[in-house]
Amino acid sequence: MKIIRWTVRRKAAVLQAIADGRITPEAACARWELTREEIEAWRRDFASAGVRGLRATRHRHHDTSSKTGRGVSRRPNPGASDKESMSARW
Repeated sequence: MKIIRWTVRRKAAVLQAIADGRITPEAACARWELTREEIEAWRRDFASAGVRGLRATRHRHHDTSSKTGRGVSRRPNPGASDKESMSARW
């Protein structure tokens, strides 16, 4: 099944299914015509930035302690427990 546009929700659902053991990474690759590298990239992005990291267009976050004092402060990720459970299973 070829999916034209991978939304954040779709990517997260695939990662969750893999983490839960409902599907293997190899089966996900075959089913949705993905490469193992794509799934690994999604996993890394999710592990580093949560669901926001799965967006196709990510905004650059600046350190709030920069010299100019300007920047984007990161809010706590409400899905941190899901993120931790997914990361632990890889």
